[in-house]
Amino acid sequence: MNNDPQKNILLLLPPFYTPFTPPLGISILKAYLEQHGYLVTCYDFNTVPRLWVMHHKYFETLRKLDGITVYQGYTNLWYVLQTHMLAHLNGSDPAACARLLSIVLPIYGIKPESRVITTLIGIVNTFFRDLEEELGTKFDLERFGIVGTSTYSTSLAASLFLHKLVKRKYPHIKTVMGGGVFADDLADGSTNLETLLTEYPEVDHVVLGEGELLFYEILEGKHNGRRLLKISDVGRTTLPMKDVPIPDYSDFSLNDYLHLCIEGARSCPFQCSFCSETIQWGEYRKKPLGTLAKQMIHLADHYGNNTFYMGDSLMNPYIEDLCGTLLREKAELLYDGYLRADRIATHRDRVRRWARSGLVRARLGICGRAQQYSAVAQWQSIRLLTEGL
Repeated sequence: MNNDPQKNILLLLPPFYTPFTPPLGISILKAYLEQHGYLVTCYDFNTVPRLWVMHHKYFETLRKLDGITVYQGYTNLWYVLQTHMLAHLNGSDPAACARLLSIVLPIYGIKPESRVITTLIGIVNTFFRDLEEELGTKFDLERFGIVGTSTYSTSLAASLFLHKLVKRKYPHIKTVMGGGVFADDLADGSTNLETLLTEYPEVDHVVLGEGELLFYEILEGKHNGRRLLKISDVGRTTLPMKDVPIPDYSDFSLNDYLHLCIEGARSCPFQCSFCSETIQWGEYRKKPLGTLAKQMIHLADHYGNNTFYMGDSLMNPYIEDLCGTLLREKAELLYDGYLRADRIATHRDRVRRWARSGLVRARLGICGRAQQYSAVAQWQSIRLLTEGL
């Protein structure tokens, strides 16, 4: 490791994000920053069993309550969990969390029960204790100048906890938060984002959307006085796909994952009004002809895994090029990803050729509008509730 802390970066993927593949975002960011002279370490908390199983334990405990039905699914249960975790994070003691749950659960038609609520509180308390222990055991934080998290709606509370923990113990470390949550629940202009910026000073910089250029400029000291960063604010375009490096998975134990992950493009060419892809990535761009297939072949050879999950929005614009290159190279790869059921997928011979190239599954999106109710939107009400409980 470089002896200069300002050159040493720690990138974290907090719980909860399914460990189906090694984290694509922070692995690409690692490769990009190391091209510019920084030393980056990545870590995925989701491969730690005692942390990952927490939400399963929480949900199984919730299912003991009256009012839980098969129609609840995981959606409402996630909202309950994140509400509870955010309340804990904001300083609510067990008694206040119990009173909060007794108010929140009936919103979802679930009947509170003191014995079950006590168990839920113990699960959350143990989780945060274990998360703090895991970070302290794995890393000597004094050796890092910057700690960043890739954050999603289901990992928001854990991500904020890690930022608070880092700042409490090492206030000189600069903290950066980015990730998919800023394309939906904490989108630009939302009251949720305003709440984060107001209530959580432990986060030094918030990066909205594509992060390579902005993160690099933070490291170079170009935005020391700016907390909220987005491409449009700094007069830069998004990164051309020819300049996006192949992901570097060297920090991960790949036995913990089923597949490798790679992207063939960023954003989406269809610009659907209900989708967060264009918010996250800006204009649509895909990799130059032949590049994606060759990168997949390289990753498979290097890491000993020939199965891939395509981590971008959909394969339609590049699947013909990918298929043709894989067949010409006689690559023995398997891949699956999202495919829009439009004209390109209606020709049987073409689809058979995709299958021969290694396409083993196409995930078809069903378009529709749904009213979203997010636990994140309850931040202000949680604070008011806990203050009055």
